[in-house]
Amino acid sequence: MTASDFALLPEEAEVADPSLPLVVLLGWVGAERDGALLKYAQLLAQHGYPSVRSVQPTATAFSPFEAPRRRWTLALLAALEASGLWPRRRLVLYCFSNGGAFVVEQLLLLAEQDERYAHLPASVAGLVFDSAPAFTHPGALQRVLAETEPPGWRRTAMSAYYAAARVLLRGDRRAEHFWANMQRLHWGRPQLFLFSKDDHLCDGAKLSELVAAKRAAGQRVTARCWQRSGHVAHFRHHREEYTALLLGFLESAAAEPAAVAAAAARAANAAEPLPVGDVPLLDMLGFTLIIDDIVNHLGESAMGLLGGGGPQALWGAQLQRGQRAHVALAAGVGTDLPPGCAAQLQLYGVDTGALVRHQDGKSPRAWQLMELDGRRHEIWRTPFTPQLDPSLELLAELRAAAASVSGLVCAETFAAADAVVPPADLRAFMQQLDVFSPNEAEAASMLYGRSPGGAVPEAARREPRRLTEPFLEAGASLVLLRRGPLGVVVQSTTSAAAWRLPAFAGTRVVDPTGCGNAACGAFLGALAAGEGLTAAGAWACAASSLMAECRGSPQVAPGLLADEAARRQAAVVAAATRVS
Repeated sequence: MTASDFALLPEEAEVADPSLPLVVLLGWVGAERDGALLKYAQLLAQHGYPSVRSVQPTATAFSPFEAPRRRWTLALLAALEASGLWPRRRLVLYCFSNGGAFVVEQLLLLAEQDERYAHLPASVAGLVFDSAPAFTHPGALQRVLAETEPPGWRRTAMSAYYAAARVLLRGDRRAEHFWANMQRLHWGRPQLFLFSKDDHLCDGAKLSELVAAKRAAGQRVTARCWQRSGHVAHFRHHREEYTALLLGFLESAAAEPAAVAAAAARAANAAEPLPVGDVPLLDMLGFTLIIDDIVNHLGESAMGLLGGGGPQALWGAQLQRGQRAHVALAAGVGTDLPPGCAAQLQLYGVDTGALVRHQDGKSPRAWQLMELDGRRHEIWRTPFTPQLDPSLELLAELRAAAASVSGLVCAETFAAADAVVPPADLRAFMQQLDVFSPNEAEAASMLYGRSPGGAVPEAARREPRRLTEPFLEAGASLVLLRRGPLGVVVQSTTSAAAWRLPAFAGTRVVDPTGCGNAACGAFLGALAAGEGLTAAGAWACAASSLMAECRGSPQVAPGLLADEAARRQAAVVAAATRVS
């Protein structure tokens, strides 16, 4: 084996963004014709990702002895080192069928058994499995040979050899060890599984069990199981969806800072938790997750969607940062959390290390009933939990912790007050905050009492400073007043002016759920990045605009929308006006 066994695209990897990972395509047995993997490499290259292609020969992949597979894997690593691609770049391991999964297994064993490669997990950004791993039922190897080797003496001889070797070397134990290795493999990195129920070479039911076991163990897993699709042919049969899943996964994996990936890999392999000082600082920490069951004014429903201030604000922050921030979610959920919600958090690049899974409880869940005029009625389907009602003591602790790293604490309300908040209580609340973000109805209820139907007093609608200045006077440093279709008003204690930022004019509203949360996240992301008040307010409008165009939380990585968000933000900035 030489470097010529491994093909690079683009031929000069320097043409690609050096921050993007190198995708290592590990082909299926029988894919030795380069065109089999070339279409995947070309797709990756179109989106800026360099890749290396390799395919184990049949005799290597299916040898009853481990040594040939180990030699092949070592040769692959040597070729990557010799070309200067690794460990300079992080790797995404993209394997097809067991021909690729066997190489990933060897990488797992090398990292555990050879100290020269102990650093390998820290350099892996993610793992993609197409039609893999395949549970090796008795007779599976014979079926693979029948599909990959032409009829003749060679196929007959190979079939007889492997059948005899299986008996003599107890091949069933080899299959058990392989499956156990695949179950424990994760390195703290995200994993994407693409497979089908009717694949005759990769048992979809067994792979679904593997995915479920990995999720139960807290591994970061995204999976798509199609009803009908051929073995290693999912890209051909479901090109658009396959491409979106793959690129979204790569975007998320690439956006996670290298230091965070390395820390996750170390934590996954460590016997004890990492020391506090070894964990990279967060750019943003969000709280609470809610499962939304949304019903629009026409009675159309969408059930089990990712919601809550935490995920949607973190999405907004990642949108503003081009999905290059280290963001995390602290929330309590039950075993009923839909797999799709967990997958979306991964898609957004959210660190879920502080997600607490209660084995005997349910995730917070609520109906979101939407009126034609945009009003929302939230009806709780689960008991109200303490995480939805933080105490002043907790806010004080968060304020002190944030101050120690020059951070900001923001609170946003999610329901109108039942009565005017007493001045002493308002001061106690506002003095724990850097940023306060109510919507108009919530702000008005806190200051002037709750109106029938949640109407905002006309004087406050005409003069929005009536809804911002009292909070600043009570102790908040900055107020982001969310006004729905009217945009936002921003005001701080350091400036005599307040600014009105209109909603983005071209917004095609589908569902307003989560728009305020996304606005807060983007606003904070911009402030933390050093942008001014009007620019940050415009980011809030851009994020809420893109959120409004989706049913529930977006099913797309925020990094893929960053350019459009910047365009909308610039348009809103140009329309900013001073509030007298």
